[in-house]
This record gives sequence, C-alpha cells and structure tokens, in this order.
Amino acid sequence: MKNYQTEFLSQYISNLRISKSVSRLAYQSGNALYLKNQCVLQSREGDHFAYTVEDNYQDFKTDLFFDDDNKKVEMQCNCKAEGICSHQVSALLQLHEDLSQELDEERKKGMKYTREGMIKRVMAEREEKAKNESFQLDFADNMYGEHLITNQRNKVYHLTFYDFEEKQGYCSCPDHHTNKLGTCKHLIYAFEEFQKQHKTLPKQNFPFLEIFLHPLKEYRISWFYPGDLPFDIQSLVNRYFNKEKLVLDKHIVQFQEFINEAQNYKFIHIRPEVVEKVKKARDRQALLDLKTNRPLNFDALDVSLTRFQKEGVEFIVFNHKVILADEIGLGKPLQAVVAATFKKTLFHFKTALIICPDSLVHQWQQEIEKLGNQKSELIRFDPNTKQVEFSTDSYFKILGFDDYFHHNYNFSSFVPDLLIVDEAQNINSFDSDLVHMIRGIRHKQLLIVTDSKPEDNLMQIYTMVGLVDNTILTPLWEFSYQHCLFDSKVLDEIVGYYNQESIIKRLESILLRREKEDVRDQLNLPQQQTATNKSTVPPEAINQKADSASPLKPVNADKYRQKRKVLAGQTSLFPLNDKTISLSGEEHKAFDRHKTKKSASNASIEKLFNEAHTFLSSLYTLQTGEELPWKTEDIDFKMNDKEIVLKIKRK
Repeated sequence: MKNYQTEFLSQYISNLRISKSVSRLAYQSGNALYLKNQCVLQSREGDHFAYTVEDNYQDFKTDLFFDDDNKKVEMQCNCKAEGICSHQVSALLQLHEDLSQELDEERKKGMKYTREGMIKRVMAEREEKAKNESFQLDFADNMYGEHLITNQRNKVYHLTFYDFEEKQGYCSCPDHHTNKLGTCKHLIYAFEEFQKQHKTLPKQNFPFLEIFLHPLKEYRISWFYPGDLPFDIQSLVNRYFNKEKLVLDKHIVQFQEFINEAQNYKFIHIRPEVVEKVKKARDRQALLDLKTNRPLNFDALDVSLTRFQKEGVEFIVFNHKVILADEIGLGKPLQAVVAATFKKTLFHFKTALIICPDSLVHQWQQEIEKLGNQKSELIRFDPNTKQVEFSTDSYFKILGFDDYFHHNYNFSSFVPDLLIVDEAQNINSFDSDLVHMIRGIRHKQLLIVTDSKPEDNLMQIYTMVGLVDNTILTPLWEFSYQHCLFDSKVLDEIVGYYNQESIIKRLESILLRREKEDVRDQLNLPQQQTATNKSTVPPEAINQKADSASPLKPVNADKYRQKRKVLAGQTSLFPLNDKTISLSGEEHKAFDRHKTKKSASNASIEKLFNEAHTFLSSLYTLQTGEELPWKTEDIDFKMNDKEIVLKIKRK
C-alpha cells in the first residue's frame, strides 16, 4: 500500500470540506453515511476501489480510482448527480479509514533509529555536502579568530574554531543554531581546509571570551576560553554561570545584567543568538506581568464568549507566536479576531492580516462584524507596482490563498503587526506553498489556526511549530529518531509514528488544543445565547430551561462522537421545550425525553413539527447567517415510539 495515498486523501478531504466543488449539504450527508457505517468496500483491484453506499432510500455504487502517475483520485457514482455527491464523499472518508488501517499494520514493521545511528546518518550527510559543495574561505590571522565562509548563494557566515581534535566550533549558519551537533558542513569544510594548509598548528591564544549557545547542552548560554581569565572578568563570569559554565533557564532574564556589564570589557564577545534568547525571555516575562496587571475586559465586548474561548483569547494575546488547534466547531475565528482586537489596544497594533482559503473570506468578515466597532477589507494588488494596496485604514486586512498565489503578492512594503493564518493543516511539507507564503510576509506576531490534532501528523505539526518557534522540536534528526518509523529500504520514507503523547507536553507554551468532549459543559446554546444581545433565535426558544431534575443527555448523538475521526462532522444538541434536536448532515431528529405516544393527535403532531421547523430555521440562521433553504414542504416528518425524525427531501 502506497503511503502517499493516505496523505493525499487526508489533504484532499480537508480541502474538499471548504471547497465550492461540493455543497455543504452533500458533504454533511456523506459524512453522516460514513459515520453510520453505511459505506462498505465491495471489491478492490489494484488502485480501483468499489464501494456500496446504503443511502436512506436506496443503495448506490461508488468507484474510486487512484492515478499513480499524476497522484490524484477519480470518482464515479451511479446516482448520476452533477458534481461531487454525498456517496462519493462517504466513499472517500471510508477509503481513507481503510487505507489508514492498512498503513497502521505497515507501521508496526517500520524501523526505529537509535540516537547514535541517527547522528551517524546526519553527520554523513553533512560530510557529503562539505565535500561536494563549493565554498570560499577567508581565514583570519589568528587560527581561533573570526573566519568567513561564503556559500554558492553568496551567503557569508562567521566561523570560530574551538577544538581541532574534536573539530568543534561556532558557525553563524541556521543549521548550527539548531542541529545539536556542535558542527555543520561549513565547519567540517573549514577544519579540513585549514589543516591542509597547516601541517602543524600555530601556537596562538584564543582572542576573546566567547559567550554562546552551547549546541551540545540544549543551547543553554555558556562560555568558552581555553586559558586563565583576568581576575575581574572571572569574577563577573562566576556571578552568572554555574560550575558547568551554563546559565540555567530560570536565570535567563537576569542575564541581561551580565550583557550590560560586559559592555565595559572589549575582551568579552557575546554572540547575537545569546542576546536574542535573553530578549525573548524578557519579552515573555513582560507578557506574563502584563497578564497579571492588566486582565482582559471581556465585558466591554459586543459578543459573549464561553470560558474556554476566553482562555483561548488570553493564550493568544499574551504570547507573540502561537498555534490555536481547537477541534472544528469551537469558534477559532471568533477567538482570533477578539484576541487581535485586544492586541490592538494593548500593543497599539495598526494592522492584523488574515490569510485564509478564499471560501472562508466571508466567514472571517462575519466574525469581525460581530465585534461591532471593527471593520475589514480585502487586500488588492497593483499590477504596476507589484505591491499590495488598501483603500482604508481598517485594522483587519483579509487575503485568500488562491488570490495570493495567483498574483504573487509583494509584501516588502507592508509589515502587519499580527499575521493570522487559517486552515494551516494545508501545510504538508517544509516546501509547501503556504510555508513559503508565511515566511515571505514579515510580521511582528503570528497566530496559526488549524483543526489538526498534533499527534495525527507529526511532520505537519513539526513544520507548524518551526514557524512559531524553531527551537522547541528541532533538530529534525532528534525528532525523527524519537518519534518516526522509517521504511527499511527507503531511508527518507516515514511509514509511521510512535511516542506521540510526549510531544504535547513540549508544546504547551505555544499550542492550545481543546476538543468538544473537553468543553461539553460549556457548549450549551441557551447559556451562550442568553448572554448575547444579537441572537437570531426567537426569545421563546432562548428562554426555555431544562428541567434540573432530569437533565438532557445527548442520546443518539453520542454515536457520532464515539468514532475518533479527524474529519468527523459536528453534532450539536440544543433544547426545544422538553425535547432536543440533533443537527447532523441532512437528518434532524427531535428526541423526546419520554417515548412519544402513538396516539398523539394530529394537532399535537403538527404543533411539534412547526416548533421543530421554527427552531431549525433559527439554528441554521445562527450558524450560517443565511435563511434555511428548505420550506416545510421540503421536509419529511416521521414518528415512532422513540423519536421524531425530520429529513430533508432530495430534489
């Protein structure tokens, strides 16, 4: 089984959910058929998969074909619907599950690297690059001085040799700052070239006291000098470094005092990464102090938030760069725009740029409008200047993915204070277009919004985290041997993951993930709607209260939650007098707390139907901002001993 097929399906289904190629109703209907196990594999021949989909009225045959050469999937269904139908959606979801199960079996046979084995592999890769790539070296007059090396792209890096026996040193290249190896291809090349020119090493002293981030000690602040330091400098060093020549993380903020005092000594050389690390720690402490001294005033908002949404807003506001990875349906866009508004006030931000799929631009505009006092505008492109341009000074700017890639926007003259990237699960590799886009837009703060679970696709989350903080999960070789299973024949082919749960703890400072099960007690419509002044739900529906003696339970809706599907649809429960309505796909059920009597009069049935239709109409408007597209004559009404079922008629 080809690994790319499951990866392709995951990405394809994720894009399908927000695309215009399938209607919202068709997607929800197909998802419901899949969740209720009404899609069954009948045959499989190579890359041809045939499914039978047991629809509510008849069975349909759906065929899926993988095109290996072009890496795409083709679909056919004998329902003869135009475009992508619900049966094809169901078959896609079921195929993804079937192939994933096969892949799980393959993953058990995957190969784990040891730490030593992985280091040997990545060192060999760097040695090969040092041998085959072209560099220009300019040595300083002191063999321990600041040498310069220029690569093929004319990028210049600074080198310093520490140890000629172990061939350890410092390089200003990005790889040396994250690889935890103490060397890189530039140092490997430079050591080799230097020793070719010097059969015996000159007897020279190290020219300065080096303050650097130690790559073999988790990049903690350290110092290096292979001799005796002057008394006053040694005294200064002793006040800030422990016996292992390290600064502990809890003392990083105070290390700014060392940096200040070191300015009096020409002999002390502090690397810029050290200054940046201290600045980052001080900024983090400043945000924590701000959170304590200036709590957010949610009462001043025109919208009401649940407790978990307020926690999400605080998490975003009091961090510079974070990932919001709540499950679908928990209001991530609302949390994002509220947090952006607070940042505008607290940090005097001028611009927040939202980048999202074109199909979600309107949704983001609606979320911004809920704030009442904020406006947004779409970014335009000037074909003459090749620059982005705006017509107003609105705080929120919005840009669609497709529009960005079509025009290849130049953001050199525009630096947003806050960059918000929605649907970041579209990031599927280090070289994906979305990654290049994010890196191509200079920004002060970053919010990545996704519904991906960190443990579901580790390489995807690795890439996301790298955009937020490139020190948490790096280096890749260490991450790989700790979590990845490799194909025994194809070295770079990852066939599975393990030990995913340990990653979550490492990401607590920059990633927030809540699922519906975690906050179910807060997902109560009357509580939310009573708190807001802009509800479109009729007052009589809002004011209905559940009997405290016999609380409502999510009865049949639980079966949709029992399957832990990344792409599972949302099921929302809302009270309607003494019943509840479960909204899932095209089927809407009004469950009575007690069994519905068969002898119910026509009048009571009609009253119940009208109440259910009115509530569904209000609920649909609340969720979509549009009127319910189905009239009473479009809905079938069925009743049995246990439930009352409303079904949308197919046209």
